[in-house]
Amino acid sequence: MNQINNDSSEDILTKLHNDGMLSTETIMESAVKLYNENANVEDILQARAVIESLKMFIKVYQFYNEENEGRVSMFTPKILMFIALCNYKIDNINRAYCIAKQGLEAVDKAIENSTLTGIPSSIYGADILQELINTIEKEKYDEVVDADNYNKIDPTDIDISKFEKLEADILKPSKTQIRNLIETISHIQAEFSIVGEHENAFRVNKVLETFKIPLCFAWQGYKYGWHTDFCKEGDSLLPFMMFEMNIQKNTKDLIDLLKSNSPFSQIERNSAITNALIHIYTTFIKDIDNKTIKI
Repeated sequence: MNQINNDSSEDILTKLHNDGMLSTETIMESAVKLYNENANVEDILQARAVIESLKMFIKVYQFYNEENEGRVSMFTPKILMFIALCNYKIDNINRAYCIAKQGLEAVDKAIENSTLTGIPSSIYGADILQELINTIEKEKYDEVVDADNYNKIDPTDIDISKFEKLEADILKPSKTQIRNLIETISHIQAEFSIVGEHENAFRVNKVLETFKIPLCFAWQGYKYGWHTDFCKEGDSLLPFMMFEMNIQKNTKDLIDLLKSNSPFSQIERNSAITNALIHIYTTFIKDIDNKTIKI
């Protein structure tokens, strides 16, 4: 079973602070736990969790650098090891390779700077760092572009562009999903018109019709067709025009209604319609905000 922690790095740090337990050690411990629970990266949620753990490893790295005034400590290579692993898990191969190289270099410096003798390099993460380097050289070396200048890569930089593209592709509502939801709501309207009282049926159908409007705009936004494709001859376009005037707020209002008092709750199984609408509406608004789509 996937162990997915939905807390962001900010949530975890806030909790540690509120509990009076915020320290470099507790941040590192929380980051390692979050990484280990999600290192398989079997889905998008686990990839997000790895990114959140990466943010905490970077914060720890920055803290240790400040505390040691840039001098490599015994913890530096282990932190770089986790930063490299996180980058590898989210497919930042060049960054993972270069930071792993920096980690191996830090192992030698940490041993040199340590007052203790006889500590095996594996304690500093050398074995895992070398295994990561070997894996990349064997399987993905064509993605490494800074092998000869690996120190120019800043371990504290975060690049999630590949993840964001993958997430957008995964979360993007499909043509079939949008069409099926519109047809499902239309079917519910038709059934209700048959069994309901005329006045009540008219009122309910008008409410249900509103939930189809952002679906129609999403249909157009994702370039599957035009928002009027599902209109019948004689249908008024006024509701579309009114909705479009403040499309993001109006769609968010529908999301709030679905979460608080979904009109589909009595006729759906396992909140299937409600959850599908929330997913499409939420993705739709996000893609408008980040200009992925235009209406």
